[in-house]
Amino acid sequence: MSASRAVRTLTAYNAWANDGLFTLLETTDEAQRIPEAPILLAILNHAHAVCQIFRAHMTGERHDYHSANPEQPLPLDELSTSARAIDEWYCDYAHSLSEAELTQRIDFRFTSGEKASMTREEMILHVVNHGTYHRGNIGVILQKTASCRTRM
Repeated sequence: MSASRAVRTLTAYNAWANDGLFTLLETTDEAQRIPEAPILLAILNHAHAVCQIFRAHMTGERHDYHSANPEQPLPLDELSTSARAIDEWYCDYAHSLSEAELTQRIDFRFTSGEKASMTREEMILHVVNHGTYHRGNIGVILQKTASCRTRM
């Protein structure tokens, strides 16, 4: 499988998985009332911030994040809308990149100030894997909630 096909497949999967999670959270009242709900929201905001930060790195734009953990997290409805929009951006972006652009190395700084360098392909893989990891965190928490467990 070519790198461009792989990132297109992975970004589409990521968008699909995120959509499923947000749909579950938006349509299951119990998920929003569990004691861990603030933790779920913090995890989702963190994952979303990372998506925004890496988008800025890949496009050469500036971002306003000083941490990958936003001080002012978005509420679920706003976060859901914004996350779906950035997932669509990643899908479109993955489709727009040539093999050569995927392997282009980009120098940037993490929010900690540490210098780093990654290819666009590595950044996209990082974002997708990062999202998978945190959806797993949320899944474990939701498994404790009976109405969520039956819908997962």
